[in-house]
Amino acid sequence: MATYLVDFENVHSEGLKGVDNLDENDRVYLFYSPNADSITFETHFKLMRSKAPIEMFEAKRTGKNAIDFHLSSFLGYLLAKDDDETYFVVSKDNGYQYSFDFWRAYFKETKIKLFYAYSIERGLNLLRKNDLSIEAQEEPSPEETVAETKPNDSPVAEPSEEIAPISVEHVQDDPEAVLTVDDILREQGHLPPKEEDVNAERREMLRKKLDEDLTDDELNKLISYLDNCETLQDLYRSIIRAFGQSRGLVVYRAVKKR
Repeated sequence: MATYLVDFENVHSEGLKGVDNLDENDRVYLFYSPNADSITFETHFKLMRSKAPIEMFEAKRTGKNAIDFHLSSFLGYLLAKDDDETYFVVSKDNGYQYSFDFWRAYFKETKIKLFYAYSIERGLNLLRKNDLSIEAQEEPSPEETVAETKPNDSPVAEPSEEIAPISVEHVQDDPEAVLTVDDILREQGHLPPKEEDVNAERREMLRKKLDEDLTDDELNKLISYLDNCETLQDLYRSIIRAFGQSRGLVVYRAVKKR
């Protein structure tokens, strides 16, 4: 009989190995976060087969060591309720040692049974071997310990098979010069030209026609009026509103002759 507090953000599905071998006298508390909230189908089936009651806690506020604080707080709650139980913190993060030291000092008279395990299976094996000396379980052994996992870290999955490299010709160092798929389709006539490219040509034509020095934004606005105004009166009013009476009159007279 034992209680397992799983730091899922640290051990992921690997830490739940052995959960299907627990019995109804064991308990599992799984702590997870939005940064680590998915399991494999195999693990899902093992959780369903497990006879042990399983409770899950989501750390909705993420941040450095958020799961550690949740788990350590709940561990103290459990210890206060039952200091005769055997507890395993399932994690490869030896930062929990600070909590262990505090609770062992606080429950010095009862000599609480509080240990590390990098998986539930590991905890079960230690129980079977009766290898639960505090000295042996002070912290994860070097081969069991990994660098501290930060909340924003994501496990990197190894590729299941080799992926052939994609060959790209004529790719220049300047990112802006690299063609996109849409660019290629436009070159082949499968997509219409970009609106900004069309406007660039029309802006140049309007600049040659107008005496006024207009910005690109003003020219784009003028192009919009030319495309959308149905009558000369609508065009006149739109230009006067945008450019003022004197400037607008010059612009209107120039474009009306188009």
